[in-house]
Amino acid sequence: TVLQWWETLGPDHEQALVAVWHLANAWRALGMTNESREYTRDTLERMRRVLGEDHEHTLNTARGYAADLRNLGDYPAARVLDEEILPKYRQVFGEDHMQTLRCANNLGVDLRLSGDFYAARDLDQDTLDRCRRYLGAEHKDSLRSAGQLVRDLRGCGSYQEALRLLDETLPIYESRLGLEHPDVI
Repeated sequence: TVLQWWETLGPDHEQALVAVWHLANAWRALGMTNESREYTRDTLERMRRVLGEDHEHTLNTARGYAADLRNLGDYPAARVLDEEILPKYRQVFGEDHMQTLRCANNLGVDLRLSGDFYAARDLDQDTLDRCRRYLGAEHKDSLRSAGQLVRDLRGCGSYQEALRLLDETLPIYESRLGLEHPDVI
């Protein structure tokens, strides 16, 4: 179906670009990161040219491409891209929009995986505070942000603070997601 859209509408048509983006997301979810990266990179270039740098689809595609880079171990490149798009998310969606918070969470991961634990901690603390305030403490994104902050705190050597947050968050994880969920294990 995606190839039919591509052939019928043309490779630069917005609907064809979005269809390829969805296909790349499916590949990413299936662990087919190399395939996802190739299609996402091409789609991102086309979206930037056709839709513009600040378009919602362009930003989401860039965030997916950063995820591909991160999944392939290219943390510096993922970080550069997430640092580029987070201000755009803030401008387009606002500081507290779920998409902005997810982009901030991704940048926190990039920072931590690049060894910048203190910058990751600061960003992830702000992201957690915003998630809890606007989504609630039991929302999956709030729980994910708390888990990221625990890792940052450990990386900074703040073991007691990490343990306190883990003790606070783990029962919510268990009750909301169940004991067998990968984020709980």
